[in-house]
Amino acid sequence: MQRDYRTVPISQIALHPANANQMDARTKDRIKRHIRESSWYPTTVVRALEATREFTELRDKGMFQMLDGEHRLEMAREDGHETIDVEILHNISDDRALVLLATLNDGGEWEPKKRAELVTKILHATGEDPEELQKYLQETADDIQRYAKIGQHVIEKQVTFTATEGKKREKSTGVSFTVFLENKAAEKEIREEIAKWLAKNDPSGTMPFREGVALLNIVRGS
Repeated sequence: MQRDYRTVPISQIALHPANANQMDARTKDRIKRHIRESSWYPTTVVRALEATREFTELRDKGMFQMLDGEHRLEMAREDGHETIDVEILHNISDDRALVLLATLNDGGEWEPKKRAELVTKILHATGEDPEELQKYLQETADDIQRYAKIGQHVIEKQVTFTATEGKKREKSTGVSFTVFLENKAAEKEIREEIAKWLAKNDPSGTMPFREGVALLNIVRGS
């Protein structure tokens, strides 16, 4: 298959809203310094939108969509560049684009909330079994199932349940877990699940780090 490499205007590239990759300021500065000194950077990867059903407005404007290289594009823009070198992938469906987005972007760290959203979208869009998906993603099948479970509540609000040791006062160390909830109703639902799990598994109220242990087991489905 012939590779399609071009130099295109930065203004012609749209970012993918599902990208979960983020990079801290120190890493960005280090990479930006390297690019300035060497005048070289790994080619970014975009897709042409001829196969899209979700981004038809971008397609009609002749835009490309970023799959790998969002931070490099941001650095180029910050340094005043108007163009960037890209490899263009053709006939990539929206579902396949999600998988590529999850596998190609590995230069930073995953933002947990958006990563859970992305993996859940891939799971639903492709219909793949988690055992199959783990061949393409960094996550194991168990991780994928866990993301799908908490993905039901992944929207905007982050709520952290900090573990407490039995009925004693809260400690600064121990089991803790973070889930992302849509609203107060979702938070109430999780609280009720924690109460039911504790009533069944720790009726005497003596288990160390009760809420954290309960939530961890609920999310893991155990």
